[in-house]
Amino acid sequence: MGSSFQALIWASMLIICGTGASAKEVNGSRTYTYGIDLCDSPIPDPCSPGGKWDPLVKKCRGVRSDSCYQCYSGEFCKDVVTLKDCLLKSSFGDPVVLAEYWTSGLSHIPCLLTPANYRPAYQYEMMPPVEYAIKQLHETVGNADTEGYTIVYGMGGTNVLFMTITAMSRNMLDKCVKAGRSDCPSAVEVFVQTPYYYGYSAIVDLVGTAKLNLLANTSSEFTIEIVTHPNNPTGELRKPLVQDGSHVIYDMVYYWPMYTNASVKMSEDIMIFSSSKECGLGGTRFGWGLFKDASLASKTPAVVESTIMSVPEDSILRAYNSISQIINETPSSVTGMLPYHQFGREKIFSAFSRLSDAMKDCKGMDIQLMNDITHSPGAYAWLKCASGVHCADELKKLAGIEGNPGALYASTNQTMRLSMFMPSVEMDIMIKKFYKLCA
Repeated sequence: MGSSFQALIWASMLIICGTGASAKEVNGSRTYTYGIDLCDSPIPDPCSPGGKWDPLVKKCRGVRSDSCYQCYSGEFCKDVVTLKDCLLKSSFGDPVVLAEYWTSGLSHIPCLLTPANYRPAYQYEMMPPVEYAIKQLHETVGNADTEGYTIVYGMGGTNVLFMTITAMSRNMLDKCVKAGRSDCPSAVEVFVQTPYYYGYSAIVDLVGTAKLNLLANTSSEFTIEIVTHPNNPTGELRKPLVQDGSHVIYDMVYYWPMYTNASVKMSEDIMIFSSSKECGLGGTRFGWGLFKDASLASKTPAVVESTIMSVPEDSILRAYNSISQIINETPSSVTGMLPYHQFGREKIFSAFSRLSDAMKDCKGMDIQLMNDITHSPGAYAWLKCASGVHCADELKKLAGIEGNPGALYASTNQTMRLSMFMPSVEMDIMIKKFYKLCA
């Protein structure tokens, strides 16, 4: 190997094995010193409200950038860009507003630094304390039955869905072949009701034994249905069209009190959840599935080992630490909710209510909010414009708000989606933009 390549390998190992890095300016260049405590952030945050202090790089950051939250600027994110000059992008699925709970003063901030020598081998089995915490979380919230279920886990809900479809489709085709049948298909079909989360297409494309078909025969023994509950992008609570429950995958990453009235304890054959939409930890990449069929669940580790090898210890422990903090708090005597869920529900339900008020009798544009904001708003605003209008393009032009066009979700471009769990300061700006548009 060349010396430059070896240097790159060593640099990568320092980043992976180190506990973090602090940064400083030397002659105009940024240099890094390893060993920073990522739990040691100044209080109050010097970047608030327009950004968040990052102890790794020693500067203010936004959600996805090394600058500030949208429509804010300056070294410490104190300068506000005018509504007219600011383009607000509301197209992402990061539930970052939930992370505000940990800095709200309502709870201790869970913090974890994993020692370099802790469980250094690949992790193939669920750690018992993590499994117990997941079961306690569902039991406390009351959104899913865990009795008699096998828990599988992966790098986020997306990965769990991928390995579930892979295991299910292989199992269905293997049974057909072993039965000596001549009508076995080369791949099973995956059906989704529209509008649906566009990411499913890419997930199914990676499964060699399955293919997405929005016109699939829902009575076929070789059809799997994905039910997003509540739905992304509309927030509605749907029923499956495939009658065989063992062929239905419930994607329930949004079935939490923040997004819907999760009062029914679900007991479906397969239910998938994630730390991203529950804990606000999108970057952690940890998800889990509840399987009634232990035999099917036992086939998923082979999919994990052949694709990602194993789920990182740090992802598991970060999710576990946050879940433990959530369930160890005292539920409200009024609502019965855990404080974390109460906080998230107030943030998201309130955002929908404010958006609805801002859009009422809109004069600047023919646009409607289609969500059920009282019972199950979901995580995204599903908007509908006048016939023949490209809703996303029109809203961007008239109000400076960028969302996702409906065609992305197998709907028409008369519809569009906006994220409703962006940082509070960005949500405030979006509401102001709608008030200005609709006045």
